[in-house]
Amino acid sequence: MVKIPSKLEDLVPPAAFGKILDMLNQPALAGAVREALNRVGLKDASPLDQVQEAWQQARDWVGQFANRFAHGGGGNPQVINATGELIRADSSGLPMSPSVADAYASQAVSFHERAQLDEACHRAAADAVGAEEAVCTSSLAAAIHTICSALSNCVVSRADMVRVPGFGDMRAMLTWRGQLTEVGATNGASLDDWSNAVHSAEQAIILVSPTSLSSSEADAQRTAAIAVAKSTGAAVIEVMLDGICSASLQDSPFPLPSIKSHLESGATAVIFPLDGFLSGPSGACMAGRAKLINRLLPLVSTQSSNLRGPAIAAATAAFDRAKMITPLDTGIVDLVTGNIANLRDRGKRLAIQMADTERVTAAIVVERDVPLGPSPWNRYVGTSIAVALTPRSDVQSLVANLRNRIAGPAIHCASTENTLLIDLRFVLPKDDHQVVQALTANVPARESPIETGTGAAQGA
Repeated sequence: MVKIPSKLEDLVPPAAFGKILDMLNQPALAGAVREALNRVGLKDASPLDQVQEAWQQARDWVGQFANRFAHGGGGNPQVINATGELIRADSSGLPMSPSVADAYASQAVSFHERAQLDEACHRAAADAVGAEEAVCTSSLAAAIHTICSALSNCVVSRADMVRVPGFGDMRAMLTWRGQLTEVGATNGASLDDWSNAVHSAEQAIILVSPTSLSSSEADAQRTAAIAVAKSTGAAVIEVMLDGICSASLQDSPFPLPSIKSHLESGATAVIFPLDGFLSGPSGACMAGRAKLINRLLPLVSTQSSNLRGPAIAAATAAFDRAKMITPLDTGIVDLVTGNIANLRDRGKRLAIQMADTERVTAAIVVERDVPLGPSPWNRYVGTSIAVALTPRSDVQSLVANLRNRIAGPAIHCASTENTLLIDLRFVLPKDDHQVVQALTANVPARESPIETGTGAAQGA
C-alpha cells in the first residue's frame, strides 16, 4: 500500500528546513539569492519571505490532498471555529497541535520499546508541570477511577459534581467505584464542611475546576480544603480540566490556572486531560508527589489503562512543546494567546474583501469580550476581534449555509439579530481565504471603508 504523506515534514524534516531558513537569513547569502531572482525577473523579492510562503503553501496543499484521499472525496470534515468560543457543546474536541500529530504519525507504524517510551513520557510530564512524578492514562475517566480505587474514601463538594462540556460528567466518573462522601451545597464547601468529613490520612479531598462556582468562591473552597488536609494528612487531588502547562498561557486574555502553581500551593496530585490545553492526544495525566504517584502506577498497569503506542510519543511531544513553542506550528497555546493587534489587522483585510459583495452589504471590525465556552467555561472571558457582517438576506439562513457547506469546511460563527460575526480568535490565518470564499460566492470583492467599533457585537 502506498503511503500518502499527510505533512510536508514527512518529506522535509523541520530541523533541516530551519537550517535552510537560517542560511537564507544571512545577509551575504540573501543578497546573492536576491540577485539570482532579479535575473529571472523577480524584482525586490525577499528570499526568506519567499521560501516561508512557499513552505506554508506546500504544507497546506499536502494537508488538503491527504485529507481528500482519506475521506474519498466525500467532503471536507474540517470545521472553522469563528464563534469566538473555544469549547462548544456541538464540537467533538479541541485540536491537536501539528507537531504532536506528527509525533503520533511517525510512531504509528513503528515497533515500540514500551518501558523506554513510558519513562520518557512520565519524565516529560513531570518536568512540564514541576511535579516529582507523573503517569499518563488512556482517558480522563481511567485516571479518576485509579484515584478512587487507590484511596479508601474520597470527599468531594456537591458543587464539584458537575458535567463539564467537552470533558464529561464528573459525578459519573467519581461514583464509578469506591466510597464517596459529598459535602457542602451549590455554593461550595466551607472549612467546617471539610472538617466534619475528613478525619484520616487515608482519605482524599477531590476538587474539580472549572465548576459553576465563581473564581473567588472556588479559591475560597480550595483554601479551606487544603487547610483541613494539612491538619489531617489527607491528600488533595485536583481535577483541573482548565489547567495549563505552558508558561506563555499565563499571559493570555483568559485567566486560566497553572498546574504547576496548584502543585506548589497545596495539591498532592493533579489530574488533567492531555487533549485539553496541552493540545495532545486523547488521555490524561496524573502528576504530583512521588509517594502517591508510585502507589498508583501498579493500578494503572493492572487496570490496563496505560497510554499506549503512538499516543505515548504524542503525549511526550505535547509536554515538550509546552516548554518551548515549535516554529511553524500552531496549537491551543498560540490561538488563546493571539495578539489583538494582529487579529485586528487580519479583520481589516477580511472586511475589505467581504464588504459590498453578493451576500454582504457592510463589514465592520469590532472588539468583543467572549467566554471560552458555555457554563462553567463562561468563568473565563477574554478579548477578541470579529468582523461584523450585514447580510443582504436574513442572518439565520446565511449562518445555516455556512454550517452546512457542501464544498469546503463548515464555518461555525456567532450572530446577533441583524449581524453575522466572524470571530478570528480561533480561526487559523491559513483559513482566512476559506472564510472569504464562502461569503463572497466567487464575486470579485471591492474595497470599502472599514470602521472599528466596540459595541456592535457585545450581545452575541
